[in-house]
Amino acid sequence: MSETNLPPPDSGATIRWHGVFASPDWEARYRGGQMAEDVRRVRLVMGVVASGFLVYIWNDYHFSGPGEDFDKLLAFRLGVILLSLLSVVKLRQNVTLRAFNLTIMIWSLFSSLALLYVDSTRPEEYAGHTVADVMMVLLTYLALPLPLVWQVTSAGFFSGAILVLGLWLKPWPDEPTALAALTSLLTSNILGAGISSELQLWRRRQFVTLCRERELSTNLEKALHEVKSLRGILPICMHCKKIRDDTGYWQQVEQYVTENTDAQFSHSLCPDCMQSEYPGVDWEALRRKREEKSRSKEY
Repeated sequence: MSETNLPPPDSGATIRWHGVFASPDWEARYRGGQMAEDVRRVRLVMGVVASGFLVYIWNDYHFSGPGEDFDKLLAFRLGVILLSLLSVVKLRQNVTLRAFNLTIMIWSLFSSLALLYVDSTRPEEYAGHTVADVMMVLLTYLALPLPLVWQVTSAGFFSGAILVLGLWLKPWPDEPTALAALTSLLTSNILGAGISSELQLWRRRQFVTLCRERELSTNLEKALHEVKSLRGILPICMHCKKIRDDTGYWQQVEQYVTENTDAQFSHSLCPDCMQSEYPGVDWEALRRKREEKSRSKEY
């Protein structure tokens, strides 16, 4: 992940209820850091779906036989396969986040449309396509790396179209079948949206935690780099107080400490040295005079 120049974690890392950062900058950086992994996942999903559409051509031939209906089904299936290949090729390039989302969304909607057309051609007593429909809904929520709102839009469009098909255009054969189909669609949408929301929230929280850890690590490394310390036994002359360095050279204490630490010296006199070195000077009088002069400048 790339967190270069990220703002402090608490300044924009709030995550909204639908699983995106409140800060567009944080969201863009999170998605950008996940792009390589998301592209690999999308390519796998598209490959699996395209393979499924290819394998079930036999079912189309079994139910429709040779003719115009089979040709239309074949055209839809080959369209999904071709769109999958084109999408994979496009995602191999450096695409923007918006282009990435749009590519997946278009693929998802077209695949759903193709699956709806397949459903419309199946006999009324055939209910096997319901399993494929539920799998498509769950696939949208759990496998496609889209924001939750986009996932709900795609899965909701597909589920709504199935309801229109099953209730009016090509009604389910009986009430138990209709109830089972409705329950399956409702459950798959609720379950898929709930799991997707929790996963997106969890991944973004992990991202924020990682940013904090890296920020702390960077600050610690910087602090350790700036800190210099003296350890061990220092050989010091008992008379002149010079210190011997590692090369055998004797240095003044001030010079040695300055070169081996980040400390700097400022020279002054302690009270004992004031009396011993300058016994005739009235240091207290000088101090009072300096204070009076300083106060006069203030006024």
